Amino acid sequence: METLQNIMKKLIACIILKGKIKTVTSMYLKNNYDEPVMTSSVLRNRMVDLLSMNYGIERENLRTVHRCKDDSCFLCLIFGNNNERRLIIKDSLPVEKKEYFPWEFKSEGNNLIRTIPVNTEFSLEMVYRIFDINKDRGKKDCENFKYIIEGLALIEENYLGRGGTRGKGKVNFSDLYVNICFKREDNINLSIPDEWIWQGERIVRNESL
Repeated sequence: METLQNIMKKLIACIILKGKIKTVTSMYLKNNYDEPVMTSSVLRNRMVDLLSMNYGIERENLRTVHRCKDDSCFLCLIFGNNNERRLIIKDSLPVEKKEYFPWEFKSEGNNLIRTIPVNTEFSLEMVYRIFDINKDRGKKDCENFKYIIEGLALIEENYLGRGGTRGKGKVNFSDLYVNICFKREDNINLSIPDEWIWQGERIVRNESL
């Protein structure tokens, strides 16, 4: 019987998902950088939180990565520990580089906070790794790709950062497209939710629904 460690060595494809994140309302990210940085953990944790709630999957608490004993758990496969996770999320930076970022300053109670203005665009880049699991030639990981797109859609319906219950943090994802870095199998067919369709390498909403 093959161990999980041996299975994980069978990398058969590497996918890059790129796009843009645009703020629809002001956003509050608690960091001390000169320009806003949407860290990989902000996106990852929010996707895991929302997917967990959507599918009724329990987590020990909101600060821990989901772990369970189910080898087929899509959350573990996609967002698991550093050696096992399929998805690598890059930090997102503003698309338009400026010498001084135009922060907005607002008072909340006795605190003065700085927020990211509406219509600020960030770059989005994720790397999705596809492995051969029990000689399935990547079928399981290709099927699980749909949860990444679903996670982004759930963020759109909710919020990113802090203050979401007060209207902050609403975002929109656009210009999503996929590039295959390399592959050792020809049959790499990524699944996406029914609400989305392929247009070449681009992934767009199905407006006919």
